[in-house]
Amino acid sequence: MSPSGSSARRASRFFSSRELMRMVSGILILGIVGMMYVQTRKSAAWTSIASEDEAQESNSPQAPWQERLVPNAGHADQEQIQGLRKDLLAITDNAPLAAEEMAAYWRMFRWAYAIPGEELRKQARTDLLFTHLFQNAEKYRGELVDVRVHVRRLAQHEAPKNSAEAGTVYEAWGPTEDSQTFPYCLAFADLPPGMRIEASPFFDARFVGFFLKKLAYEDATGAKRSAPLLIGRVVYDTRIAIQALPSKSWLTTPWIVGLCMSFIAVIVFVQLWARTAPRRPPLPSNDDATVESFLGELEGKTPFPQNSPTSQPPD
Repeated sequence: MSPSGSSARRASRFFSSRELMRMVSGILILGIVGMMYVQTRKSAAWTSIASEDEAQESNSPQAPWQERLVPNAGHADQEQIQGLRKDLLAITDNAPLAAEEMAAYWRMFRWAYAIPGEELRKQARTDLLFTHLFQNAEKYRGELVDVRVHVRRLAQHEAPKNSAEAGTVYEAWGPTEDSQTFPYCLAFADLPPGMRIEASPFFDARFVGFFLKKLAYEDATGAKRSAPLLIGRVVYDTRIAIQALPSKSWLTTPWIVGLCMSFIAVIVFVQLWARTAPRRPPLPSNDDATVESFLGELEGKTPFPQNSPTSQPPD
């Protein structure tokens, strides 16, 4: 095999196998370091938050938070159940709340605060998913359900005079694990510790509430959608609060993994393209053996006749 042939074959590869493995390994190491940094940042942030909470608790003379209770007949009372069935006749799905629906709305508020949250949670159903409520609203209307919601929007508004004695109504929006990107709408009347009204909330909440209807709303693109409306209360759960770290940075584990995979894909694509691209013909070599071979070929060729303007034709 000639040296020029081997050099052409080597030139057709963008990276050697060893160089390619080194680059991929380096990218993976950078990704692992990035994920370790994210986890360390989360731990440090939670240590800071915990320290601030402890300092506030030690410096605050206020008594521990007491959840709101409004004693009434509640959802176990047969007369109340019959009354709700009549109220639910006015409910219309895939529409905003209407005036004729407020009787059922405030009745569910009274039921939600008739007993402590933990007792209410023990009576709630955990087998009802987003698809159950969304696809069979008539069947499950009025059911008490227990969900864990990733809260992404939180607002409050003053309530009109009502039978539930609620002065402020809070409204939280967010998906669950099973609903993926489709949100629930949660209505409740008390704000437990750790929940703050802010522009972009990012935490988890355990919610126990009664399913009223599919509430209409517009998403970010302006499309008409609807979300299950639950009326109840947030059950304060320290384990959930610890796991729900507010994250304002784009640098998260999914982003790091995505960037690493993108870099590796680009490198592999360039390598494959370099191997499959048309090869250029090798340039003539300047070594002595090639020059001697070229001169030998010239000597063996028959010279062309030279026609001079002064030459005379033969007699």
